[in-house]
This record gives sequence, structure tokens and C-alpha cells, in this order.
Amino acid sequence: MAKRTTYMAAKSSQNVSKTSFRVIKKQTKERAVAEKAATKKAKRPSNTATTLIGREARREERFRELVAWYTLQGVDEATAKRRAHDEMHDDPQKE
Repeated sequence: MAKRTTYMAAKSSQNVSKTSFRVIKKQTKERAVAEKAATKKAKRPSNTATTLIGREARREERFRELVAWYTLQGVDEATAKRRAHDEMHDDPQKE
């Protein structure tokens, strides 16, 4: 009986090491998949790539035209955006 107990103990320790190796391998694979999915999400463009419809599209186009016009007048981009926003806010009919 002593031999049988020793043999069982040795066998169970081998199974544990194989099982833990499989678990570690599985966790590593899952982590790699999760990191890949996270980088895919980070590479996606922001919601500005969505198609605008109707009033929103006209408003955005008008805003871009005003910014371009102010930029051509020699104003820096930040000031041009601010002035375009102010002008559109003052005149709601020119959406």
C-alpha cells in the first residue's frame, strides 16, 4: 500500500502541473485577444466620420466655409473657429 500511495501522489502532481500550464496558456491567449480588441477600438475614428443629414449637415458645411473664409483673411485657426461659431450663433437663419 505504501507504494500505491506514493505512485498516486506523483501522478497527481504531474496532472496539476499540466493543468496549470494549460490554464496559463489559455489566460495568455485571452489576454492577447483582449489587447488586440482594445487596440482596434482605439484605432477607430471618432464619431465625426458619421454621415450628417439635413440641418446638421448644412450647419457643419456653413461652419467649415466660415472657418476657411476667416483663415484666408489671415486669422489663425482657433480664432477663425471662434468667430465662425459666433457668427452662426448670431444668425440662426444661415444654418
